[in-house]
Amino acid sequence: MREAIRELDRNGIPASRLKACEDAGRDGTRLPRMRQDLSPAPGRPGAWIFQLRIDDEQRPFLACLAFGVVPTRSWQPSVYQVAGRRLHAAKP
Repeated sequence: MREAIRELDRNGIPASRLKACEDAGRDGTRLPRMRQDLSPAPGRPGAWIFQLRIDDEQRPFLACLAFGVVPTRSWQPSVYQVAGRRLHAAKP
């Protein structure tokens, strides 16, 4: 994961790799207008979930809400559930 973060810091992320998240997922998550990158690290299935934000100088940037391995165990929350919790917890 650290290598994936360093790569993102160095080179950014090509727009072609960003895909829209479903506004309402099958698992009950709500990630409207969020974007995902499903290929963050070679040989490691997972996803980055991003939200477009505007900084104090009115410049757009992608904020990473969550990174996670796609779970294979029922007790493990999905990266989408983690992103949803963070997105909706931040709202008043």
